[in-house]
Amino acid sequence: NFETWDNSTNVEQEPSQWSSLKTSEDDSFFNLANQAPQVIWKETTDPHSGNACIKLKVASYNTLVGIAPNAIVTNGRVFASTTPSDGYVFTDASNSQWNTACSDKPDSLVGWYKYSPQSNDKARVEVLFHTTGHQGELPEYSNYTHWVGNGLTEFTTPKSIWTRFSFPINYSTSTLPTHFLIISSAGDALNAQANTQLWLDDMSFIYKQKNIGD
Repeated sequence: NFETWDNSTNVEQEPSQWSSLKTSEDDSFFNLANQAPQVIWKETTDPHSGNACIKLKVASYNTLVGIAPNAIVTNGRVFASTTPSDGYVFTDASNSQWNTACSDKPDSLVGWYKYSPQSNDKARVEVLFHTTGHQGELPEYSNYTHWVGNGLTEFTTPKSIWTRFSFPINYSTSTLPTHFLIISSAGDALNAQANTQLWLDDMSFIYKQKNIGD
């Protein structure tokens, strides 16, 4: 429900156990985390419930990377690059700050959102359940052998009031996961439009009811 935040009074503010561009990892000498724009805020004006929600806002065009940096939040960690197509989010199993362990297989993910897109932009919420044989990554480029299940939904229509979303998680194996990775983005990947905004609150997993004897 995004009630608890770290660094909530400065530009590095993030929901506890979630991360964005300001805590990203990179392999360049530019120290992209320090140079990254703020794309996430603790919004207290109109949360769906409680006292706070997430506001994501795509940043202005950046000459270093040649695009408008997308506004993303993840329970994993962001890997940033000066070549935007090389960027991804990942489960860092070695650091509890950037991974979420689990051994369950929920049926679906639900939550609430508001959306204010610019120029036909597109937002996304995506979840990946995986094993630790390979760090979970989104987007995945080559190695799907560690995938257990995944699901996603996309938003394109402006929503000025809180709107419920729900999408199924589809499993491809009987193997139990060890972690799940969520990424939410306000803009359309490398085509994100500056000033697109997405608000999120009250996300949760839904489990299929079992009958006695199952």
